[in-house]
Amino acid sequence: MTVGEALAHGTNVLAEAGIDTARLEAELLLAKACDDCARALLYMELRRELTAEAEAAYEELLTRRAQREPLAYILGHWGFRRLTLKTDKRALIPRPETEIVVERALRHLHGLEEPAVLDVGTGTGAIALAIADEHPQARVTAIDASEDALALARENFDLLDLDGRVRLVEHDLTEGLGRDEFDLVVSNPPYIEPEDLETLQPEVRDWEPRIALVAHG
Repeated sequence: MTVGEALAHGTNVLAEAGIDTARLEAELLLAKACDDCARALLYMELRRELTAEAEAAYEELLTRRAQREPLAYILGHWGFRRLTLKTDKRALIPRPETEIVVERALRHLHGLEEPAVLDVGTGTGAIALAIADEHPQARVTAIDASEDALALARENFDLLDLDGRVRLVEHDLTEGLGRDEFDLVVSNPPYIEPEDLETLQPEVRDWEPRIALVAHG
């Protein structure tokens, strides 16, 4: 199978699975199967034969995506503002809308020296890490009730050089916040009503952690 044939095949497989951005995702998955090469390189080598290993890896990735596993989980990383974060089923995938939360937080913190920020329900650490990345003096405490999510946030923290300005804490808000004081509290809390869960796309409903999605129940 050539690169061009693989792209056409992958596009068909994903389109039949109901994925709207089938061509783009076929490109991303093939690039991953080919040792994470750049997408642009694929179009420079459309007639190149795939190795048996790359073809097998590509078919496996297509199968996972056709089963509606989120693309971000398959790729293992996702972009969020200036960062590239590790992503897997331990936490919610960072949303573009959440970047607006960071933008407004930074606007609020503008001009403050060493502001103290609390990120409630940090998940991948996206909000906390983005604020620390874009406000060099901010000190952020990131809490989550999920041990798994905090482990993922720690892995993302370790990828960045933030001078220890982000503190990760396993904590449930039902226990209160103690005596710490913060200049700003930010959060992207669970917002889906239990009865609405079945109406969501399978990528969300069947793969992302319920604790990060459902408001209660």
